[in-house]
Amino acid sequence: MSVQPVLELKEVYRIYRQGDQEVHALDGLSLRLEAGDFAAVAGPSGSGKTTLLNVAAGLDRPDRGSVVLDGREVTRLSRSERARLRLEKVGFIFQSFNLVPVLSARENAEFVLLLRGMDAAERRRRVDEVLREVGLEGLEHRRPSELSGGQQQRVAVARAIVGRPALVLADEPTANLDTDTALALLGLMEQLNQAHGTTFLFSTHDPRVMERAGRLIRLVDGRLESDRRAVHS
Repeated sequence: MSVQPVLELKEVYRIYRQGDQEVHALDGLSLRLEAGDFAAVAGPSGSGKTTLLNVAAGLDRPDRGSVVLDGREVTRLSRSERARLRLEKVGFIFQSFNLVPVLSARENAEFVLLLRGMDAAERRRRVDEVLREVGLEGLEHRRPSELSGGQQQRVAVARAIVGRPALVLADEPTANLDTDTALALLGLMEQLNQAHGTTFLFSTHDPRVMERAGRLIRLVDGRLESDRRAVHS
């Protein structure tokens, strides 16, 4: 019996129009992500990496093709249904952190659970657990301006995983971090991937991410150039 993938794209096209020209951001892309994948999508600027993440999350509709996220056909859902699916099934990690500046680390991490309507006691338990896991115990009440770049990105990771999503999408998560901080963050996400089986999909130009990825997917002009699983010693 075959295992249902976390994410499956089948012959997906996303076409933008610039004047009289058509730009194929995704050009018949087919891709399947399994539970527990730790995958990086690489390629030159304009290769379709960010478009792939946006289509996977239902933020952008493909012009043709099928996108199935955790068993649900995203392209058949209404806008509100796609928003609910993202809330329940997808965590996001952004290059610029995208934390709410007036909220503490705890409140930023808790925000997704508030939107889900989770009761206060369970929210507190979950947030305490995840902040310990990402190494922010004792910093719960600090606002983003009181945290280093690496600590802010750890808050973003906590926010992404606190709801136990099926898929975490990370758009250039190490781009604004120095090497030591980036490697520590990658190690943290590897631990979370291995401990919980959370599926990660990164968009990246960063060779540090590509080297640590369990699977490296390369796009060129919206098409799949290569897809290989790493063999780490």
